[in-house]
Amino acid sequence: MDFVTPSNGEYLALAVVVSFGALLLFVGSVFARYRNAQRDMDVIEQMAEE
Repeated sequence: MDFVTPSNGEYLALAVVVSFGALLLFVGSVFARYRNAQRDMDVIEQMAEE
């Protein structure tokens, strides 16, 4: 009895696309948090000067 491995190429491609999308969302989130933190620091420094 021969065992034939099913073709899973479509699932692999889908997993790569989903993983890449999640990575992009994570990087975008980190970038947005960094920008907001920079703005907060600018406001804090401006308030400290006054």
